[in-house]
Amino acid sequence: MENAGSSQPAGKAGANDGYEVARNAQRVIALEGCFINCASRMMHGVIVGLGAEVIVADRLYDFDRSKFGIEEMPAEQTEAHARTGAQKIAATL
Repeated sequence: MENAGSSQPAGKAGANDGYEVARNAQRVIALEGCFINCASRMMHGVIVGLGAEVIVADRLYDFDRSKFGIEEMPAEQTEAHARTGAQKIAATL
């Protein structure tokens, strides 16, 4: 069995299939971990003209911004921030 429009066997989607899904999607949301916007910059480099909505996750909650990375926070705090961010994003969908 093959994926429709693809020479890949069912369940074996290739990277190009993901590009087509993004190109043809009515809405694409890029979740960024910080203001550097790595994910959306890479997507725009690969998929020219992609109109993704960029959500910078660390703007959705308050935290000690002197910390460099998420690994500097206790796991409980990271989980609480992830929950807060997910709830705020879900409310906009």
